[in-house]
Amino acid sequence: MFVDDGEVEVKIDTCARYSIAVAERQQSGQRLQSAQPVQAVEGLGGTTLRVDGVWRFQMATAFDQHGRCITGP
Repeated sequence: MFVDDGEVEVKIDTCARYSIAVAERQQSGQRLQSAQPVQAVEGLGGTTLRVDGVWRFQMATAFDQHGRCITGP
């Protein structure tokens, strides 16, 4: 997808209830000031992961479809 006029590779997990954004993607997005939907999520092996915030990205596909992605680490 294209983020901030640059093309980035993104893998979308359609089975995930919540998405996890890596730190380099967070720099391209806008951090939302609203409360995140949860305080923690369960990671692999039952490990608890803290939710630090929610980010919003504008994106465009190779087919020139535009959309918005909201994600949190």
